[in-house]
Amino acid sequence: MTHPETHPPTRKNDLDRVREFFRANHYQFNETDSEYSLITAFSGITFEIRYTEPNIALVSTVAVDAITGDRFENVLEWVERYNNAHAFPSTVALKDDKRDLTAFGATYVLPGLWQYTDEQFADWMGSGIHGIVDAVTTYLEESSPEALAQLRQPAP
Repeated sequence: MTHPETHPPTRKNDLDRVREFFRANHYQFNETDSEYSLITAFSGITFEIRYTEPNIALVSTVAVDAITGDRFENVLEWVERYNNAHAFPSTVALKDDKRDLTAFGATYVLPGLWQYTDEQFADWMGSGIHGIVDAVTTYLEESSPEALAQLRQPAP
């Protein structure tokens, strides 16, 4: 019985694997000024894929003008309920006093010390993408349905 080849984690290898996954699935992404991250979007939800040794993280932060700083406690309660009901992604409430906003963050992390076959890596990436999109969509459905409706409108 042969075993699929696994790849040890390395900075270049992991980000190259992310790029290969995106290209193989015809997903778009953009390089950033940092050699340690990429930017992408699915269903109108933008997020960053970051390499922070030894892990890869998919991260999205959403701030909506209608969700002001005084709603922080409500968002925090929502985040706690979401985290208690879901294994991934991890979600957080963030408060920006300078702009009087409460923001929402979602993060999905691939442990970098493990070795993955290409199929396992693709499964992880798919789970991360779907998890981030679901978390942000669910948050906006409950916290700012008007922002979600705007996000779903086709671009002009």
